[in-house]
Amino acid sequence: MKQLTMVLAALLLAACGGTARDISVAAYGAYMDKPFDELGVWERLGGAEVMVIGEATQAERDYVAAAVRQLNGALPACARLTVGPHLRSWSLAQEVAPDGILKRVALHYGKIYVEFVTPAQRSHWAPGLGLAKQAGQSWGRYVQIVRHGHAPRKRVLVHEMTHSLGIKGHVPDTVDSLMVDGRAHGLPAGLSKSDKAVLRHLYPCTG
Repeated sequence: MKQLTMVLAALLLAACGGTARDISVAAYGAYMDKPFDELGVWERLGGAEVMVIGEATQAERDYVAAAVRQLNGALPACARLTVGPHLRSWSLAQEVAPDGILKRVALHYGKIYVEFVTPAQRSHWAPGLGLAKQAGQSWGRYVQIVRHGHAPRKRVLVHEMTHSLGIKGHVPDTVDSLMVDGRAHGLPAGLSKSDKAVLRHLYPCTG
């Protein structure tokens, strides 16, 4: 893991061109080594089928398709995502425990389930963890996007789905990356060169 951390740090430094937005090897190591098992992000889901679940408008389903296209632009052919059918009658919103842990529900391997929820649907856990204003959350195979009304949902979708693809933590806000925390200054418009380099390293297939 340490070797992977060093390689990824080198990729990020090279992609940023040695500017003030560089991130140190130590900080990048903390970013990649961050334990994430407690949230369920413990696997890489390249090649997954992305399925919208629960109530969702056509516009929201279009956001998901656009996010998949953006991620596929950074992924090699073997790891690209596909968009599956909308499972309107199924919801996982109430399967999140008060401590923010997704309950052990049967989620199919090779699937990423995306659900759009209202703040009220998160009220049993998010406020208690200081996450009432958070626009999204990834538990790996389950991504939850909040209908705040002002958040750029495609950016939040790409950010959370990138967590599902294996980039587990957040980099400092000073780094040129979509994988900043985002709550203080918002998220950038899309994946940076460094984000794309890390994704390609996580999925070292050709095509």
